[in-house]
Amino acid sequence: MTTSVRAASATDDIAYKVEHVTLRFGGVVSLNDVSLEMYRGEILAVIGPNGAGKTSLFNALTGVYTPQEGSITLVGRAGAQPVSVIGKKTHIINHLGVARTFQNIRLFPALTALENVKIGIETRQKSGPIASMLGMPWQRREEKES
Repeated sequence: MTTSVRAASATDDIAYKVEHVTLRFGGVVSLNDVSLEMYRGEILAVIGPNGAGKTSLFNALTGVYTPQEGSITLVGRAGAQPVSVIGKKTHIINHLGVARTFQNIRLFPALTALENVKIGIETRQKSGPIASMLGMPWQRREEKES
């Protein structure tokens, strides 16, 4: 049974589309004919017992693993062309706006929760540390948008 709860901000815009994905490791089938659609603004949970393929699915979505069959398409931002993520390097998929975190995340204990999140965002910002130290207008705007 699959259950999906759509957030009030969710739209009918598909953000990610997974079709008939199969992932094998030798003779072990980790994902077997998996299909799903993720919508922009949707909150989606993947639950199941150990060995059910949850991590394998995330690894396929983020380019860590390449499925042997099926397609994974990132629709991305409105107006953007859909992009197949299969065969793309993880850093390319990251630049498209998709990344993953791990359960054993390391936080900086001396920083607030917001400051820890901002550190992750800074890796995607275009302005550098000097613009940040000088408080340049484009850097402040970029920080506000993130």
